[in-house]
Amino acid sequence: MSTSMVSTVLEIEREAEAILVKADADAAAAVTQAKADRENAAKAHAEATAREIADIEAKAAADREARVRELSASGEKDLAVVKNISDAAYDKGVRYVMDALKGK
Repeated sequence: MSTSMVSTVLEIEREAEAILVKADADAAAAVTQAKADRENAAKAHAEATAREIADIEAKAAADREARVRELSASGEKDLAVVKNISDAAYDKGVRYVMDALKGK
């Protein structure tokens, strides 16, 4: 083999080696970028999910509070009716219950 052919083969090998080194570096950079992208996407998704859960919990709390107020108002109204019963109506009710218990 001639010297020029050997030097040409060595030059081709060096170029191939450089191409392989660059490809390896590019692959490592792509993997690093993919990991960073995945972590950023996971973090963004977790934050969005946390915001959505907080919104749902806030709506549920507001709905629960409205229902409690509604039930309290209804209970107060019903209690006022019972508290304001006349003595005669109370006595008649007691008599009705006692007669029912006696079987009359």
